[in-house]
Amino acid sequence: MIRIPDFSELPENIKQMFMPVVLINKECHQKNNDKILEKKKKRSWSRNFLNSKAWKLLRKEIMCEHKNICVYCGSTEQLNVDHILPKSKFKELALLKSNLQILCWTCNKKKSTKW
Repeated sequence: MIRIPDFSELPENIKQMFMPVVLINKECHQKNNDKILEKKKKRSWSRNFLNSKAWKLLRKEIMCEHKNICVYCGSTEQLNVDHILPKSKFKELALLKSNLQILCWTCNKKKSTKW
């Protein structure tokens, strides 16, 4: 954490020289804190979603319907249920069956680089 120095004991003319720098540092520090909090909220939502009963049931149903086969390459190993439109950007589609597909680990990694 950035510690902002206390300039209260300095003469007024020196304070005025440093105040713009201190204000900019405070502003940058607050922006960084806001970004960190936003990332934590996203991770928390995702973790809760993946552990939810609704997701676990839907995931199992999708795997059974598609016979545990990757829709891109036909592999049957290291399978994931993938969100076609990412749940991080389209939370309202997270439990929509038509937004889900089965991908093997390799195909899923290739796809994830497009977003």
